Amino acid sequence: MKKFTVLLLAAICSLSVFWAGCGDKKNDEADAQAAATYELKSGFASIKELQSFEYSRNFYKASLNTDKEYVTEGETSARLYIKGKEFDVVEMKIWSDTPYFGSKDFSKVNMVTLDVFNPGTEPRAFTMSFSTSSEGLKQAYQKYTEKEVTVQPGYNLVTYSVDRTVALAICDMKYAEYFSFSFLCDAKEYSLYFDNLRVHYTEEQASTGEKTFEDDEILLFNDYLDRFFVKAATYMCTSSVLPSFNIERDPRLITEGTGSLRVEAPQSEGDPGWDETPCLEITGEPRALRFFHLFQNSAQMDARV
Repeated sequence: MKKFTVLLLAAICSLSVFWAGCGDKKNDEADAQAAATYELKSGFASIKELQSFEYSRNFYKASLNTDKEYVTEGETSARLYIKGKEFDVVEMKIWSDTPYFGSKDFSKVNMVTLDVFNPGTEPRAFTMSFSTSSEGLKQAYQKYTEKEVTVQPGYNLVTYSVDRTVALAICDMKYAEYFSFSFLCDAKEYSLYFDNLRVHYTEEQASTGEKTFEDDEILLFNDYLDRFFVKAATYMCTSSVLPSFNIERDPRLITEGTGSLRVEAPQSEGDPGWDETPCLEITGEPRALRFFHLFQNSAQMDARV
C-alpha cells in the first residue's frame, strides 16, 4: 500500500544574511576579508548586463536606473516594470554563463542577499530561487527551495538563507545555472528596483547532504530530507492557497517505515475559482521525473502519503 502510494506521488514532479554591508572599509585587510565572504553576482551596472538576463515573453520592461535614490552602491541599478493581466506571473532569470556572474560553485554558499527598492505605497511580493545542474549538464535542472519575499515601501534588504545540508541533497551545488525571480502582476503597473545581488560564503562544514535511497524507492518519506523533494506548484495558484508539507511521525498515519508526508492546504473562503485552486506537485527528481496535480476547493485539506 505504502509503496504504491509513494510511487504514484513521487511520480509527480516539481514545478515547481548575513549582510556584508559595503560601507567604507577601514583598511585593506578589512576590505580583503569582506571580499572573501561574498561575491557580487550582479551589480545591474549596464544595459549589456541587463540584456544578458532572460525574461519571460510576457515580461513588460527592464531598464537601467541612474537615480541615486534607488542605488545602494555604484552608479546604477535595475528598474523592473511589472505589468500584465491581473494574476499573471512574469519571470526574470540571471544565468551563470555570462561574463558578469563569476564562479558557478555554490558548494559553500549559505546566503544570498539583494537590495530592493519599492517606490510605491503598497507592499509587493515576489519569489526567488536558484537552480543547478548535474555536473554542468543542462538536461535537468534542480531547484533549491523557493523563497517568497514581501518588500515594503522604501529600501529592503532581502535575505535568502541556504540550508547547505538540504541544498547538497537536492542540488549539485558545484554547478549553479541561474537565479530566478517571479512577479505577480497587479491590476496596475508597478516598479521595483534591484541592486547588488550577492552570494555569501562560509567555511563551516555542512553535515552530509547525501540522500540514501532504498531499492526501488522514489520517496518513502522516512527521511526529513524527503520533504524538500516536494514542492507546491505555483501554476494557476496564488501563494495564499499553496499547500505546505511536513514529515508526519504519528504511527497511526504511517503504513510502512517511520514517516509519511503531510500535505496541508490553507482554508479558502467561498468558491475560490480556478486561480485560487490549491495544486500540488511532488518530485522524486533523483529517481523519476513525473508529476500529478491535486485540486481541492473545500475549506480544509489534509493528505498523508
